[in-house]
Parts: sequence; structure tokens; C-alpha cells
Amino acid sequence: MIKEGSIIAPIEVRKELLKTTNELEYWCNNHERMFIPPNNDIILELSFLEEKFLIWYHSKDDSKDWADPYLIAYAKAYDAVLVTQEGWYPDRKEKNYSIPIVCSKLGAYCHIGQYSTKNVNRTASFQCIDFIELIKRESLYES
Repeated sequence: MIKEGSIIAPIEVRKELLKTTNELEYWCNNHERMFIPPNNDIILELSFLEEKFLIWYHSKDDSKDWADPYLIAYAKAYDAVLVTQEGWYPDRKEKNYSIPIVCSKLGAYCHIGQYSTKNVNRTASFQCIDFIELIKRESLYES
């Protein structure tokens, strides 16, 4: 799916991955074309996110390579499906919002674990799902 261009990620994801382990550097270098830089549409969405979720947006100011706002901005700007490993934590304060919570507050259809948003069109373009949902949708399993 990466080779087909179906899976993309902001360049900030690459930066975040490279902070974790050296093993990921080889992988990132071999999949460099999936990482795309922000454009004007993304910058507009980032500004919107900062305005709407000021505390969350600035909660990681000590980390220059925090990709979460960029992931959400890309998904929202391109009506894409954001795939995340983050869980559904509705009771957290804004400073600790997870990606699915921010997406749901923006009107995205979310399917994380046993939780899926209600009163949101399941065919909505802007979505936030977990890896299990991606595997089901794309039939990425052996029968």
C-alpha cells in the first residue's frame, strides 16, 4: 500500500520515528516517498487545530517532532482515513487528548477498538480507525 501511494504520512512522522530506534532509520529511508511535507492546506488545518485545541496543541512544546497535529491536519485536509494505535480515552483532559478524541471532536467517524462514533456517517471521508479496522477493511489477513 505504501508503494501504491495509498499510505502516506507527514514528514513529521518520519522525524518522530527516527527519535525512537536506529532500526527504523533503514525502514524510513526505504519508504521515504510516503513521507510528505506540509503545504498551504495543511498549514491552514494546523492553524485551525491550534485555535480549537490550544492546550492540546501546545502540550508537547518540549518535543519539536510531535506528529499528532500533522496527522490530523492531513486527514482533515484530504478527507483521508487516519490509522492510529492510540486508544479511545474520552475522560482525559484536553492536554492529554488522544488522536481519536481530537478527530471525533472535529466530526470524523472513528472506529477504535470496540468504540465507534454514533451519529456520524460511517462513510464520511475524514475518519480515524485503528489497525484492526484497517486489516478488516483492506482484507490484510490470510483466510
